[in-house]
Amino acid sequence: MTSEPKKALWEIEFYDLVAIERALKRVTPAQLAEVIYAMESEFALFGLEVFSLGIAKWLGDGLAEYRFRRSPDLLLRFFFCVRGGKIIVILSAYDKGRSNSKSRQQTEIVKAKKLMKKL
Repeated sequence: MTSEPKKALWEIEFYDLVAIERALKRVTPAQLAEVIYAMESEFALFGLEVFSLGIAKWLGDGLAEYRFRRSPDLLLRFFFCVRGGKIIVILSAYDKGRSNSKSRQQTEIVKAKKLMKKL
């Protein structure tokens, strides 16, 4: 009798967690812990299927966006890339609930792409 191989878990790394915490300064530590737990859980459960579920969205050039919403006021975006086989690198984040303009979003995308090139 052979057993089926276990599904490898995705690992989440932060490019600069301190910078992300600064960018999300209005988010409480409990809320930040909740979103990190949600990311870890959703990637562990679904892997890259998060894109087909609407949890994440490809933005081009290898950059993607993880979407977290828990209320009308808590709407966060985390920009990430996939490195190696099972590593998600969180590059940057912003609070879209506080600043939802298209120009702010484009600024954050450009910033994340620059960070991604440094990897």
